[in-house]
Amino acid sequence: MFTPPSAAARKVTQDEAERAAKVLQLGRWIFTTPVTSEDIRKVWRVRVQEAHPDAGGDAAAAPDRLKELRAARDTLLTWLEQAPKADCKACGGTGWVRAGLVTKPCLRCG
Repeated sequence: MFTPPSAAARKVTQDEAERAAKVLQLGRWIFTTPVTSEDIRKVWRVRVQEAHPDAGGDAAAAPDRLKELRAARDTLLTWLEQAPKADCKACGGTGWVRAGLVTKPCLRCG
């Protein structure tokens, strides 16, 4: 079962985001295409409806599946918030700023 990272305490890694995308049955396109939080929530709602016992989902497995889906949604939303912003003027969307000979994470978006 997919377990959520404590998203508020640390950054979500790419591996965790990929596992969360797999739980929500999203393809690799989520990492190469601009995605909004609303896109993730829409997919999550569809998966929750499929897993719900009233819609034909397994009643015994539903509580665990719903927890897993919620954790995957939260992980992807946190990953999306932490991703570098393409319109950032400090780093140009790379998430890294060069300061002399040192490259540092962008403080504005990364």
